[in-house]
Amino acid sequence: MEKVVNSFGARFKTIPIRSPRFNSHVETFHGRIEKEFYDRIKLNDKDDFLKQSKQFQLNWNTKRKTLKTGRAPEKQAKERGLNLPKCFYDFPILIYDRIQTTNSKSVQYLPDDVIFT
Repeated sequence: MEKVVNSFGARFKTIPIRSPRFNSHVETFHGRIEKEFYDRIKLNDKDDFLKQSKQFQLNWNTKRKTLKTGRAPEKQAKERGLNLPKCFYDFPILIYDRIQTTNSKSVQYLPDDVIFT
């Protein structure tokens, strides 16, 4: 979390208990990914799932127009003069039951440029 706060100027903030409106972005994403991805894909195996997931994520972060602005996230970021990190385009697809941690808190299956401290 500190890496995200320090690198991207994010703010860490908790939401009040029983306040679903504060979680609306996450809930909207979950609803949209169900309809736009999980309900539509036809899978052959795990590799096929990872390939299609990566393509969906790339499209979601770059080309898909948001409901609020009607513009793609990539375009909005560039209009604001933001330098987009490599992970914006190459965000790792994680299978959570396969993530392993070591005593040094490093996480396997992530690109080398993603560092947790």
